[in-house]
Order: sequence, then C-alpha cells, then structure tokens
Amino acid sequence: MEFIEAKMKNGSSIYMMPMNGLKSVACGALIRVGSRNELLEKDFGLAHALEHMPFKGTKNFPDSFSLSSYIEEVGGFKNALTNKDRTFFYNKLPDYELERSVNWLHEVLENPLLKESDLVTEKKVIFEEINRSNDNPDKYFWKLSYKNLFGNHPMAHPVLGTEESIRNLNVKDLINFHKKFYGANNYTFFAAGNIDCDNVLNIFNQHFQSTKNVIEKTSVPNEFVKPVQKEFVNIKDFKQMKVGLCFFIQPPSLEDKMALYFFSDMLSSGMASPLFQEFRVKRNLVYSINSFYNVGIDQGLFYISIATSFKDYSEIKKISLDVIERTKYDKNRFDHTKQRVLGNLSFAFESPFNTITEASKDAVYLGRPMGYEEIKRKIEMISLGSIRLLVDKYLNQDNLYLNILMPEK
Repeated sequence: MEFIEAKMKNGSSIYMMPMNGLKSVACGALIRVGSRNELLEKDFGLAHALEHMPFKGTKNFPDSFSLSSYIEEVGGFKNALTNKDRTFFYNKLPDYELERSVNWLHEVLENPLLKESDLVTEKKVIFEEINRSNDNPDKYFWKLSYKNLFGNHPMAHPVLGTEESIRNLNVKDLINFHKKFYGANNYTFFAAGNIDCDNVLNIFNQHFQSTKNVIEKTSVPNEFVKPVQKEFVNIKDFKQMKVGLCFFIQPPSLEDKMALYFFSDMLSSGMASPLFQEFRVKRNLVYSINSFYNVGIDQGLFYISIATSFKDYSEIKKISLDVIERTKYDKNRFDHTKQRVLGNLSFAFESPFNTITEASKDAVYLGRPMGYEEIKRKIEMISLGSIRLLVDKYLNQDNLYLNILMPEK
C-alpha cells in the first residue's frame, strides 16, 4: 500500500492510494498556510477564519445547508482543520461519488462567497471556540507553552486568533489572504480508497484546470532563537499543576524524525511505559502522562506533559530526566516498542480518511507522505544505538525548558 504521486495540469501535486476491497473514497486538499503566516498581530486567526468561511456558502452552494447537504445526502461527511503550518479540507464518500468529492473541494477552495453578513455571524462561533479552548486545561497550556517558548516568532501566534483580532477582522482581509495563499502552487491533493488513479487524476484536472498560482508562497522570514529563560511559571485557576518539559529539535533527517517518534512511543505508550510506571504506578503522582514529538517546519518540540497535584516541579524534572536516561539503554523496552509499532502499522491504512489525514501531515513535516512498506522499512532500520545518539543530542539538561501552570491556591 504505497502512494502514487502525480502532477496535475495546473502544477499541483496529488498523492493517491488505491485500497482495493473498500467501498469508500476520501479526498483532501492541503493548503500550506497556518497561523505562522500571520505576521502582524491584527492578522492573528486569519487562516483559521478563512477555513471556517467556505462552509457558510460558495458560488454554486450559496448557503451552509446546501453545501452540507451536497455531501451528507449520500452518506458522506466533511470537515476542515487549521494549525500553525497547514490548512486541510477533506471529505469521505461512497466510492461511486468521487466526482462529488472533488467538486466539493473545488467549491470550498476556489469559490467561497466570503460575505460580510456571514463573517459577522461566524465571528460569534469563533469567539465560542476561543472560549472553549481557554477553558480546556490542555489546550490552554499548549497555547501558553508556545507563547513562552517561541516569544516573537510566528510559531507563537494563536491559531484561533485573539478576541481583538477576530473582532476587527473584515472581508477584505479574508479576500487578500485567500489571494496570497490559496492557489495551485500552494495546494497538495490526496485521494485514497476504492479508486482508479487515472480516473482520479482526470477528475481533479477537470475541476482545477483553471486554478491560478498564489501571489506569494508561505515562507516565514523570522529566524528562531531559543529563549534565554529556562523556566516559565504562570498562574491559572485549575485544580492541578501542569508541567511541560520541552526539548527543541532542529529539523533532523527523515530517519532521525522517525527515530524520535519511536522514542516518544518507548517513553509513554501504554501502561507498561517507563513514564507511566514511574509516575503513576510507583509514585502515584498522576492519572496519565504523555510524551510526543511535534516535528515543525523550522523548529520541532519533543514534549513531556504532566498534570499533577504534586507541586515540586524540580523533582518532576529530575525524575523525568532519569526515566529518559534509563530508557535509552532499555533493550527490552526497545524490542517491545518495535514489535508494537510494527503491529500498529498494520492497522494504519485501514481507513481512507485516516490515510489522507496522516498523509497531509507527512507532506508538510516529513517532505512527502509514506506508504506502508516504506514506513515499515524505516522502523525496522531504527537501532537502539541511533536512539541513544538522538537522546544525548537533544533530550538533555542543557536543552530542557520548563513550562509550569500553577493553580492560584
């Protein structure tokens, strides 16, 4: 199960994965733009607002009801997402509705109405989304951590924007942003499921043949500099203290990226993981604990996230570093992780929707999506020795930054 890459007539790339035996098809469109492209404070939230607005109506589906019904009346679903580096529109439909799937993508990408009256009402929805995010301890802490760690770099910009920036947003801003970033040389398309690749390419070419290139590409000129401050302590009225141990990762090779994903799995995947055993089973300090690796385009983060009522975060830091140090030598844990990761890979390509969603991330952060056989080969090539080298290089005391969110009391 591998991706087949092709170039469309307009110059866009498209990745296709035939998945025989299924009765569905999932299609998606990646736009390489996110909150990191909003260089002025007044523009915060533009990429996310522009993702919302096509759902209010397009040229051929002038309201939300008609646009939604077009997909839902045949049993399909659709949605979109925005983060710091990308925007992604997607849908999933019965395999015989491939053209409907592509037509919907064309409508939301190329023909949004962007009416002032729709923007007025959608702002209220975005305000609710911002409030929900601020009330969610994990989301609030994640947003605060990026602000602390990235300072004035665009990676610190809030994806949802601020109440002030959304309040002052106007349709002209959306139109200009759309012209800058929505176009053939900034699109990447995906299709997976019960498909014939020649037919997919033909239908995409028909619908996007007149798509023009964007005014400017998505480069962000701001060079990242690590913060001088090593610990950031903030106060919020939560019941628990939240601790984030962060290690900056400069863009590594594809093989090193895979190995860092692998080590994150070694540390915290499952109840037998070293972090879970140390913090919950042995010390009873947490309900759950997680580590994860966010690759990023120009600066990645390896992160350990902890919520606890134990207030000595210096001790938490020490315990975490000890677990990291022990785990990099743990051959038994390494072997079990490789067995588990390869087993999970067997399920990774069962869903066309999950397949294109992961492919869109890989296209941005890994350079291109990978299929089953390539991922399997790269996982099999990971050695405990390569894990140790990466841990020594990145996950050390000198490269450690702490984010602390303390309860008020």
